[in-house]
Amino acid sequence: MKKLFFLLCVLLASRAKGQQDPLYAQYLNAPIVINPAYAGFSHDLSTAITYRKQWTGFDGSPQTVNASGHIALRENKMGAGMVIVQDKIGSYKSTEVQGVYAYHLPLTSQMKMSFGLQAGLINYKSDYSQLVINPNDPKFTTNSEWQPNFGAGLMLTSDRYIVALSMPKMLNATTNTASQGLYNKDFYALSAYVFQLTDRLRLKPFVLYRSSTHSKSSFDLGATLIGDDSYSIGLFTRSFNTYGFLAQLKLGELLRIGYVFELPTSQSAGLNFTSHEIQIVFRARVKKFHDIESIRNF
Repeated sequence: MKKLFFLLCVLLASRAKGQQDPLYAQYLNAPIVINPAYAGFSHDLSTAITYRKQWTGFDGSPQTVNASGHIALRENKMGAGMVIVQDKIGSYKSTEVQGVYAYHLPLTSQMKMSFGLQAGLINYKSDYSQLVINPNDPKFTTNSEWQPNFGAGLMLTSDRYIVALSMPKMLNATTNTASQGLYNKDFYALSAYVFQLTDRLRLKPFVLYRSSTHSKSSFDLGATLIGDDSYSIGLFTRSFNTYGFLAQLKLGELLRIGYVFELPTSQSAGLNFTSHEIQIVFRARVKKFHDIESIRNF
């Protein structure tokens, strides 16, 4: 009961300021969830589904499911796709449906600039039917409403590195019943580089910076070791408050499965509340110019 009460207080505080984007740990395997400029970048038809359970054992802890799909078009010069995200925290649930478009512009034989846009709708729903509350309290009014969204992203890439900037939510969104923000304008800056250690091993250090209009900024810092383009393992930290292990296994040419385990420190949620994230990525060649056999670093 104390856990539920504490979480409810946190939710009410964050509700007044707006929600942050859901946390992801496997964004390097499916960057489209944070940057629309990635649509079609992988030169194939790519789909991914990810389930994340944060702070396991914490009453009402965040649960996120996201599904994405995108396809390379016009000789890999552009891409289009869709991103669907459902994020649930306690009695609050948001559902996003976004259409995505990107254009890829070669700058040199090794360098490419990508521009991406996304637009769609976000449903924000609060449901207090499972709580024992005063039904006349306006703070606990059950409602459901849709709001439009628009986002943009930019990427500079080569075979060895990626530098990406994005803001998936750019419009202000408030409830119709009160002047409360539904979400914040979160900004992402991602950078990664690949070192060829041997013929079979590559090292990919990365950093992701998150900035929000009403919340504290954070960053991820980590590295993955890739073997034979068949598996990868890595370690990362989130602002030195959470530490995580990630792994991905390639099953044939079309399927990859990834897993993340996160352990918070005593400064965040407490050592008992671990987080888990599972991801399945499927690739397919449906156009003559698609390529699923070449080794890709991003």
